[in-house]
Amino acid sequence: MPPSLQFLANLIRNKVVWLFLSVLFLIVVVATNVRAAGFLTSWFDESYMADIAYNISQGNGFFVSVMHGLDTERFLYGPVFFLFQQPIINLFGFGEFSARLTGIIFGASTAILLAVLIYNQTKSAVIASLTLIVVIGDISFNRSMISGRMDMLAVFFVVLSFVLVRRAMSSASWAAMLGLCAAAAFLTTPRSAFLLLGVPAMMSLISLRSFGRPDWVRRNVLAYGASGSVVLLLLGGWVLWTGGFSAYIEMNTGLSRYWGSRLYGFWYDNYITIAAFVAAIVYIKTVWRRELAFGFLVSILAYSLLVKGSPGAYAGLVMPFLYAFLALVLHAALPKMPIPIRGGAVAVVFLVVSLQSFVVLSKNANLYVNAECRDHGDFDRSVVAHLPSQAVILSEFLYYFALRRGDELHFQVITRNDPNFLENVLQPPYILIDSKRLIERREVYADTAPVEEWVVNMIEAGVYQPLIAYTCPQRSLGWLGDRIARFTYAHQNRTYRDAVLYQRAADTSPRLAEE
Repeated sequence: MPPSLQFLANLIRNKVVWLFLSVLFLIVVVATNVRAAGFLTSWFDESYMADIAYNISQGNGFFVSVMHGLDTERFLYGPVFFLFQQPIINLFGFGEFSARLTGIIFGASTAILLAVLIYNQTKSAVIASLTLIVVIGDISFNRSMISGRMDMLAVFFVVLSFVLVRRAMSSASWAAMLGLCAAAAFLTTPRSAFLLLGVPAMMSLISLRSFGRPDWVRRNVLAYGASGSVVLLLLGGWVLWTGGFSAYIEMNTGLSRYWGSRLYGFWYDNYITIAAFVAAIVYIKTVWRRELAFGFLVSILAYSLLVKGSPGAYAGLVMPFLYAFLALVLHAALPKMPIPIRGGAVAVVFLVVSLQSFVVLSKNANLYVNAECRDHGDFDRSVVAHLPSQAVILSEFLYYFALRRGDELHFQVITRNDPNFLENVLQPPYILIDSKRLIERREVYADTAPVEEWVVNMIEAGVYQPLIAYTCPQRSLGWLGDRIARFTYAHQNRTYRDAVLYQRAADTSPRLAEE
């Protein structure tokens, strides 16, 4: 081998180099997301979760105050995420940054924990470092870190459950700890249940291989009994507190629209998913020999085939397991591969890492060039200052953090598919809306279109008059830069630049407008 290639090969195998690169990449991604946390605009899920956290911090209890018609679903996600939110809100105050910091912290913690788990399985610092890099740099994982949702906390508890499986099979106390982590994951988001299916699958495979040992029955009874009892106790307690089993089931029936295949969502996620399925088929013996790989595969299959959502919106939960599964298979299969195939596999890994690095840098660039339009400081001073105390405002989720200033504002978001409710019950004197998106493009959610149509009709009929408009020049990074921003921010890609505050004309009633 030529000296230059030998040097490159030694560099690739050097664990110190990979450890340095993984830590550096982790710092860059976390720093970028911390920077992004204060500048991204809000969206539906984030506003909903943030409002519950806000009300808990104010001593109002588990309560949604701004989204009329959706308060009955507030118990679906459990209390864990909101409990973790409280010290952060107390430390930093309520706002975009505190709402998103929990996701950043536990996203980074999940990537580190998963890398440690992979290292314990493979004893390869290179494979563990690569796992850390591809997980923390994944597009969907990054979006989940700053989405304001609880997904990163949930996936952290799921990974921790996998970490505890082997110890749980030999100790009742560790089994109880496993049950605590599994229950915490479920009480963070019910979607965790599909990922958690890999945990009993891994336990079952370990039990099967130890069958015949003198203490086999005792070990299994303790492991399953202790972990299962803790899960049932905590979940049962939460269900009873929220109104009983029948009420909890009734709340969950509305979520059936999220059941179904997650495949054919975001194209990048699909490539990784397909790669994992192909690896599982080709190296099925490797998967069967490694309990952790088998558990990860069950989690991936359950989540990918049984959970759906908008393209890529909830993929951040499953992507870490896809990468970790591929890392385990790659470590076992790479030494047996022919040199050309081995080189191709390494090239694909470097391609993925390079793509992720490019996306992270592009995301940071987009933030800096449009920071002014994402910062609602000027927006607050020019728009919110025109609102009287305790004003009732009909608005989009986009403006949640700009409008939520303690209890000084009575704020309602467009959520109900019922214009009559707006006209006869709420009767908002103010409407704050992205007029360009709403009137010109009509990009609306299907279940809120009648309400937004009502808003358009009221504005066009002169029932609401513009009070003040806020504009900000949007700077573009070109077609590619804008596409990257859309992929990496998803629902949070919009800015405040086309906001218009409308006030209801004092001498105009709905009946006169209709006539």
